[in-house]
Amino acid sequence: MLVEAKILMTSAPAFFFVRTYSRISAGEPVSARIAPSDVSTRGPGMTPLAIHSFTPVLDGVVRTAELALLYDPRRERERALAAAWAAGLGRALPELRVRRNYPYRGRSDGLTTWLRGRHAAERYLGLEVEVSQALLDVRGHVPERVAAALVATLRRAAGPGAAVST
Repeated sequence: MLVEAKILMTSAPAFFFVRTYSRISAGEPVSARIAPSDVSTRGPGMTPLAIHSFTPVLDGVVRTAELALLYDPRRERERALAAAWAAGLGRALPELRVRRNYPYRGRSDGLTTWLRGRHAAERYLGLEVEVSQALLDVRGHVPERVAAALVATLRRAAGPGAAVST
């Protein structure tokens, strides 16, 4: 089975988005899929935002979120940014259920976990955005209103001086 990963690289205090697409085999360790040269870093810090979708029902169990932010709760800066961003998303999109570290844990194997092993905590924030497939449009895209809210609330959560461009 193949899954598609969208990787957005950002740098603090100015956030910039670079879209990269790769086809990867599910179940294969991320270290076997990504070479260090695949990851571009700039500036004093970076926040890769990997955006994935999840099925709204898995093995007959209905999942209870439309949006989620994954992060490593052991990392204070990740935890603080995820909390502020999730709160902002909840205010901007009150009709959607926004959760943290759901439906997966933010420490599971993936790009962010792989990068945590290669960059100091003070230089690297590893967050992922999970979007329910029930929220996607017929083309499989995040609705424009939701995408705009993700960017606007990230700007506010990142604090004064941070700039986000798409």
